[in-house]
Amino acid sequence: MFPKSGVIPSYRLLVALAACLPIVIFVTWSAAAEVPNFFNPCFQWGMSNPGFAILTPQCTSISGSSQTLSQAILMLALIQGGILAGVATGLLGILQARPTFMKAGFVVLVLESTPLLFDGFFVFTLLPAIVFIHSAKSPLGR
Repeated sequence: MFPKSGVIPSYRLLVALAACLPIVIFVTWSAAAEVPNFFNPCFQWGMSNPGFAILTPQCTSISGSSQTLSQAILMLALIQGGILAGVATGLLGILQARPTFMKAGFVVLVLESTPLLFDGFFVFTLLPAIVFIHSAKSPLGR
């Protein structure tokens, strides 16, 4: 009737995967959109004046960001990397039936929700966080 210790019901894994999929897609897409700028010679980092850009012969157009290159790398590591780490930790907790990992995934995703509060994307991080904490607190914790 109840699953053995260490065996997870398949519906829990499916619900967790469904809850994690939107944020994983968004984080992967946003990181994939940002990383090519690191290697683009026509992209300028740390632009303080948006109307001023230095054109080079190889660039027909130029774009830029007010962030410095190191700030962009740090933000990618902290925000997108943190979200992926929280999702991976929570899913690992569900796969191995370890409530501690599920709770750790919950904490990381709640902390990662803070910078996303103003643009509405916090919903996509809180959804898997809720699934992880519910799975950790449910009977058998598995």
